[in-house]
Amino acid sequence: GGDGQELFHSIRRKDGTWSCPGGCNKIHPTITLFFDTEKLHSVAILSVPLDPFNKYFNSRVKDGSAVCKTPFYYELDGFVRSNLNKLKEQKLFGNHLVKVAMGALRESDLAQSAALEKEHHKQC
Repeated sequence: GGDGQELFHSIRRKDGTWSCPGGCNKIHPTITLFFDTEKLHSVAILSVPLDPFNKYFNSRVKDGSAVCKTPFYYELDGFVRSNLNKLKEQKLFGNHLVKVAMGALRESDLAQSAALEKEHHKQC
């Protein structure tokens, strides 16, 4: 259950930043995934446009699966769950830097189910 945040070990501080509960006390840069319910795609918001983040998203832009709106804001083809999996599979940075906005996974899953249902009805 949950919205995927339990997969990652960062904790939210009172000031809104993320830190590592492992005691390193660093504020980790993060990528947070959101879901655009109107355009039916994922959105990635970068807290800091780090080189490894840029490398990953630039490769997505090159292959046509993402659009860079600003160095902090990317629109990604597909639903949140598939983008979360792609981000977890890449090797440029750790999984713990990837977050999912509250409710985004649920919204995305519902939209994906509705899209699959619609597709199924077209075929019948």
